[in-house]
Amino acid sequence: MDRSDVIILVKDSFLLDPMGQRIPAKVPREVFCNVSSVTGTEWFSGANQGMRPEYRITMFEYDYDGETEANYGGEIENGVVLGGIDYSIYRTFKRTTDELELYLERRTGA
Repeated sequence: MDRSDVIILVKDSFLLDPMGQRIPAKVPREVFCNVSSVTGTEWFSGANQGMRPEYRITMFEYDYDGETEANYGGEIENGVVLGGIDYSIYRTFKRTTDELELYLERRTGA
């Protein structure tokens, strides 16, 4: 599998503030992957449901930790994602024993 692209997966988590209280936070991390467009069938099927499917990400299954958001084209600086385009992960598909596909749609209003 070609893994020449990098995508940022964003996980909802909690961090502790100085008083020890849990505060919600988004934790980004980079993973190597292969990025391709969704098929025409996937695009039309999603569009019929009001979605905007755009990319199919192929990556090692073990690099995925249940994230529901992704950023493509951005970079992480001091724990914050800068630039790029934000996407929602609307579907996953186990491709082979150790490969997983993530399907992304562009986030609106973000």
